[in-house]
Amino acid sequence: MSSRQKENKLRKQYDHVIAVDTAGIMAKAGPVISVCLEMDPNHQIYKVGASRKLALEEEYKFFKKIWKDITNLTISEVGNKETSSFGNRNAAKVCMERAIQHHLDTNDLDKDNCFFLLDFFDIDEDIELNRKAVKRGDEKDYIIACASIIANVLQKQYMKRIHSEFPIYNWEENYGYEDEKQKQALDRYGKSLFHR
Repeated sequence: MSSRQKENKLRKQYDHVIAVDTAGIMAKAGPVISVCLEMDPNHQIYKVGASRKLALEEEYKFFKKIWKDITNLTISEVGNKETSSFGNRNAAKVCMERAIQHHLDTNDLDKDNCFFLLDFFDIDEDIELNRKAVKRGDEKDYIIACASIIANVLQKQYMKRIHSEFPIYNWEENYGYEDEKQKQALDRYGKSLFHR
């Protein structure tokens, strides 16, 4: 069954099919960012694939195309200090839970009429919600791949904005993830206020 067919099948059962993905989980600096997005049922399908495998130029190109098909978007974050206290994986789950709750509240949605497609991580099992966590969902499901691209670009844009405050960490190129320049800067200068 194609991604479009799966999505259409869900749309027959639920008023809202919502993809959720998170970026910045393994970064050494900056927040974890989650997005919930809904797309026009007649959206275009581009051959996007997993965002982590896309070149930066491709990712931005798809971001612009996908943006036009989004009908509803909410963004949530868990800051670097919270991420340090939760740990990366738990921060990702908390961030997704916040994004989902924000999406439901902001749009005054009945959760029983919604289905959430989550990339990789599931949320707390005690949360009653129609959902499916899909391992490597950004490779298997188009709408999750779209959420992944949006989350990744937003995380990169955030890190590029704060790069000017601490250029020694090379965030305009590594987006908070460890590379040799950031490692050397951490060894020499220690952590910034944006580090975890």
